[in-house]
Amino acid sequence: MIQPFLRLSVIAFAISGLLATIPGSLTADDSATLESVTLRFKLPKGENKDDNTSLTCTIKHNDILIANKNDFANTEEFNDPGEYGPFALDVKTKVTKSVYREGKTTLSIQPHGGREHDTVIMNTVVEAKFSDGTVLTNESGEHKYTNKSSFDWNNK
Repeated sequence: MIQPFLRLSVIAFAISGLLATIPGSLTADDSATLESVTLRFKLPKGENKDDNTSLTCTIKHNDILIANKNDFANTEEFNDPGEYGPFALDVKTKVTKSVYREGKTTLSIQPHGGREHDTVIMNTVVEAKFSDGTVLTNESGEHKYTNKSSFDWNNK
């Protein structure tokens, strides 16, 4: 005969194992933390990124800075059509998948020197890798950036 305490322990263990296998459950989602983030840029035919235009990317959840990279790719032209990257962001806070999914990604362009003018059409692909080996991918969709502009989208 199994003791009542032991019986409850077995039931609790079985339930926790079941929860860990349900996609999106708190147990499975909150155990892994963010390890790295990379960006790739896909440019359709239409507008390139000039070699004097820098990019800044920030990923935040409310006031929590998750990852960022300031003023990068400022000497590299992105010809259209083409694909560029990956560019690694600096992970600032090792958040869980659920916190990451609730966040927003913002990409800004900043033309420098000369006319300080640029127009770029591109789709930004973000890949977030977590400690359990999973990779969450999201995309901005094709967006047109002109001069000093930015665009943000949800990480879902």
